[in-house]
Amino acid sequence: MNTIFDNSRYIVVLCLNTTSINKKEIIMNNVYLPLEIKVKYWDLSMPRLEINPKGDWIDLRVVDIANKSRSLTKNNVGEEGWFLATGDFLLLDLGVSIELPEGFEAVIVPRSSTFKRWGFIQANHYGVIDNSYKGDNDKWLMPILCFRSTFLPKYARVCQFRIQRTMRSQWNIKLVEVESLNNPDRNGFGSTGVK
Repeated sequence: MNTIFDNSRYIVVLCLNTTSINKKEIIMNNVYLPLEIKVKYWDLSMPRLEINPKGDWIDLRVVDIANKSRSLTKNNVGEEGWFLATGDFLLLDLGVSIELPEGFEAVIVPRSSTFKRWGFIQANHYGVIDNSYKGDNDKWLMPILCFRSTFLPKYARVCQFRIQRTMRSQWNIKLVEVESLNNPDRNGFGSTGVK
């Protein structure tokens, strides 16, 4: 194998003795190629997506409340946003529709500071978006549950996503029904102790 292209973002490796390159082979052999991800922005004023320079995640921002249970207003310092109440279940509109490459999916999770700053959690805790959710009107949303009253500023970075290979792009999985797994039991949840 010879490296034919190398910089801080991509490393492309040429496999010798190969006349045709199979896309699945490239992915499985950890050869990194640039991936094009098409992004449709619903709010032309919103900051554009970018990979966090300190990590591998891409921050997402709230641009609206999708289920329209709150109106855009201003807080006491003139910042635009929404007042949220304890117990609210809301769908945060993240302002984008995205086409993921074939064989990839996105996972959305809250940023580490989201609960501390605004007192809400992602209601489904871990959002998965597969690459078939790619239509013009397939907006990305974040379902939240509020544990305290708060003010959420417009364009606040509330969650983050990364893309990863799908299960089917990596393995040919076969589910096999059996009567017994023939393994010792570990004794259920919490069986490894607390310390």
